[in-house]
Amino acid sequence: MALLLVATLVLALYVTGLTHNPPGFFIDEAGISYNAYLIAKSGANETGVHWPLMCQLYYGSHIQYASPTQIYLLAGVFSLLNPSTRLARLVSSVSVFSAAVLLGVLARRVSGKRMVGLTVALIAVITPWLFEVSRLVIETFLFPLFLVLFLLAVHTAHTRTLWRPVDSVKIAASLTLLTYSYSSGRILAPLLALGLLLFATNRRRLAGALLTIVLYALSLIPLVVFGRDHPGALTKRFYEVSYIQPSTPLSEVPAKFLSRYLHELNVWQWLIEGDPNPRHHVPGSLGSFLVGALVLSLMGIVVVLIKHRRDRWWLFVVFGLAISILPGAISIDQFHTLRLIALPIFLLVITIPAITWLLDGWRTQERNEISAFEGSRHANHRKRRIALISVVVLAALQAAYFQWVFHREGPKRRDYFDVAYQEIFDQAIVFPNRPIYLIDGSGQPSYVEALWYATEKRMEQTEFVRVDRDFALPSGAMVLSRDRPCSQCTVLLTNEPYVFYVVK
Repeated sequence: MALLLVATLVLALYVTGLTHNPPGFFIDEAGISYNAYLIAKSGANETGVHWPLMCQLYYGSHIQYASPTQIYLLAGVFSLLNPSTRLARLVSSVSVFSAAVLLGVLARRVSGKRMVGLTVALIAVITPWLFEVSRLVIETFLFPLFLVLFLLAVHTAHTRTLWRPVDSVKIAASLTLLTYSYSSGRILAPLLALGLLLFATNRRRLAGALLTIVLYALSLIPLVVFGRDHPGALTKRFYEVSYIQPSTPLSEVPAKFLSRYLHELNVWQWLIEGDPNPRHHVPGSLGSFLVGALVLSLMGIVVVLIKHRRDRWWLFVVFGLAISILPGAISIDQFHTLRLIALPIFLLVITIPAITWLLDGWRTQERNEISAFEGSRHANHRKRRIALISVVVLAALQAAYFQWVFHREGPKRRDYFDVAYQEIFDQAIVFPNRPIYLIDGSGQPSYVEALWYATEKRMEQTEFVRVDRDFALPSGAMVLSRDRPCSQCTVLLTNEPYVFYVVK
């Protein structure tokens, strides 16, 4: 009953206050949600492409390509329920919460102990890194779930004497979902697939690993075809956020990469400062990862190196932990929690051997050892349990502090979630004149927010018309824009940086 109460309280933290913390609805969130609604309604996104592999979103003067899994999941939900900001964020929150719970299931299977599973699940659901990602309707919200499903499938195959074809199918399917869910997945999934060769301890296991890799490779054919038909679409975003450019000499890359990789290992950033982008992390709430959890992660690495260094499962987990930093290490941004979203998952998985050891000890002594050593062994066992309780309590205290700051400061992030646009939109639609012309500022496609809010309110899309800044507006046109109005216009509403005016 107590566990059920705790689970209910934590779930309530994930699913309450979704419309005001974060406040507003950022452009990326609006773009993904609006296109999901269009696909649910007609099968086509806003550019008119039916059932797109990669969804095209307008972003300023160019098109941004969004991964499809989140959009199609939301499209399925919106086909059953009325689209809304609350519903979109609820889907995100439940997805990440499910990933945290399934981490506990994985820990239970790996350790064979229920208490280990419960401890890992508890630490996972209170980890700020995962909690904050769960509040954003962006491309990352399904990635933790798919990664945990992948690890569950790999562990299941690892425990079998014979790697069955169904195991290969499950692992390949989860790798496919990782690839099609986020740009970081297109870096990590192929490397994780190659890492499966660590399990090839005999010919049969080698055949199973190779079959998995082949099945995964076949799933990439649509992506290859898409890249051929849309040159540069899959690499454009990479070149925008990375120091690796087509013109960059290869000789300069290794040194820069090593420097960036080591910088991403800055635990002070993980534990104390967090992501510097307030959209991703509430300032002043300490870091994105818990000190207590990191202590267990470091202990887990030590236990693996001492006790499990020949266990292929744990070698694979250490490999996954090492490569999870790669998406951040090739980026120009410092500690970007979204691109590093695989890192907290592997850090939490590596806590399993530490928690198991703290609960049960090394068990190097035989059951029939002489009684003279029994008292010492049990005393040592108690000390380890006390140490585990202390570390978990430390994590819980930090998580409680984070939640206090998050609920106090989180709703204040107005500028980072375009609250001003939502407010002026709600005021503008009170005026009866239609259509309302939407003019974007440079690099800020605010029009999609208007179309999303109109969708929420079940307004007709024909009531809004997106036009360029040099469009010849007719007399009497009502305009919602980031640009200052012309000299022949009358301002009706302002909410910086937005203005609503009528053309004379």
